[in-house]
Amino acid sequence: MRRFHPFLILFFVYLAALAGSHYWTARLRLLREPATTRPGLEVTADGETLLLSYQDWKPEGGAAPGKLPVLFLHGSPSSGSDDGAALARELVKRGHRVLSVDRPGYGESAAWAKDYSMEHQAALMLALLDKLKVPRAHAVAWSFSGGIALHMKNQAPDKVPSLTLLSAIGLQEGEGSGSYLFEHGKYAVAWLGTLALPELIPHYGALGTRAERSAFVCEFWESDQRKLRPILENLKDPVLIIHGMHDPLVPAWLAVRHHEMLAQSRLVMLDDSHFYPLGYGKEDSLAISAEEISQLADEHWRDRFVPETRNLAEGYEASAPIFGGLIKRGYHFWILSVFICAVLTLFFGGYGTLVTAVLTAFGYLDLGVGIFGALIGALLRRGFLYRSWHWRNLLPGLGAVVTLMAGAAIAGLAHFKWFGPYPSTASVSVSWLVVAALFTLPWQIHRLWRGGHHQRNRRLKLPPTTVTPGS
Repeated sequence: MRRFHPFLILFFVYLAALAGSHYWTARLRLLREPATTRPGLEVTADGETLLLSYQDWKPEGGAAPGKLPVLFLHGSPSSGSDDGAALARELVKRGHRVLSVDRPGYGESAAWAKDYSMEHQAALMLALLDKLKVPRAHAVAWSFSGGIALHMKNQAPDKVPSLTLLSAIGLQEGEGSGSYLFEHGKYAVAWLGTLALPELIPHYGALGTRAERSAFVCEFWESDQRKLRPILENLKDPVLIIHGMHDPLVPAWLAVRHHEMLAQSRLVMLDDSHFYPLGYGKEDSLAISAEEISQLADEHWRDRFVPETRNLAEGYEASAPIFGGLIKRGYHFWILSVFICAVLTLFFGGYGTLVTAVLTAFGYLDLGVGIFGALIGALLRRGFLYRSWHWRNLLPGLGAVVTLMAGAAIAGLAHFKWFGPYPSTASVSVSWLVVAALFTLPWQIHRLWRGGHHQRNRRLKLPPTTVTPGS
């Protein structure tokens, strides 16, 4: 009886699991439809008609006089309009009607769109306000949606008399490396990692639907943050900027830079991280944010708006990045950071990669810049060390870099679970060391096994195996 090779059996099991995963993921949206409770409207902008779902919170007895409706725009990636629920409850207490929209590709809105750019999404949000007969609204933009709110303000300034940038993006130099070209190179790689690769993994919906992943990548790929600078420079109406000092995704110095550019802006620096609008931060962060937003969204109070800085983060100094800004991400040309990372890995091997990974975990280096520089250093080191550029000699170095940098990236999120949403030096260090050790353990075991195997052969002086005729 013929026996199947174990790897062949595993391959067929993998194919069966992959087929089941695709079937289940394809039915996810259908399974959610019976439980749909959000209203939705078809809106048209720039020749495209899409269904946009939303949630609408209203105070009992209606909005208080003079209180503008608040439009909450979620970030990316996201759970959609649910992200605005915690803040909406606080604002409703203060007499505001709150609308939280599922942007295209998220929640129960249209799964696919022809255009995911910030400008197009801004036009869609304005069209939705028209459909809802909301003539004016205060826009609250979290994270990626900062660009959408700024374009809304630019396209229809009368409909958005004021806005709040809630840990939001803005200037190009605050996007990762600060370089438009380098960032879009990262998004091209991200396309493979978030769209193509998950299609080969039996994840059964754990990585979201392809439409959700597509929205995440495409809206970054199709948007140009360089266009936001002239909007910020020409903005004259009141702007509230609320940011967390420990934000690992949108650096706090970017909020300070926006505040310096906007003459009619108020900066509130919280002792918190990026996810406080979802209710994951300190107990008072959400209430403070809601109170500040409510004041600016009050037509009677807005005339008394005073531009100022309110620093609630003890010990924060916005103008003091590490080493005077030498390697703080976004401050200097990204090629300098790549060169430093490459030199560290080239001359110090794994120790240099370790330093690069630590700097990445602490947020002093963009993850893409750190990986790119360490990969260049690893390739050069392996090539010069073995005097061969064969892929088998280069692969171990690349694997070590990827595992270390992946450990740094995961550690940046792990400390939110282990130490709370506001990290400290100790929390980041401990979480990074644990995750990096787990990632590098297989490589170290393989290295020790190979070293022991070669030493045993040298000690025993085993002759090469020969085969004699007739044996």
